[in-house]
Amino acid sequence: MRETFPRTKTYTIESLHQKVQNRFEQAGLSEYQSREMSEQLLYAEMRGKGNKG
Repeated sequence: MRETFPRTKTYTIESLHQKVQNRFEQAGLSEYQSREMSEQLLYAEMRGKGNKG
């Protein structure tokens, strides 16, 4: 019997950036810190250098 998996969701980089930035702001980081952190994390992920931990 073959397992089926739910469809993978795709996001634009802009919408993902906003989601990540919002989470950082909810965690208490400033708008500037949230923007910088989300940019760096997404840039690393797009280059294949994402953090798995």
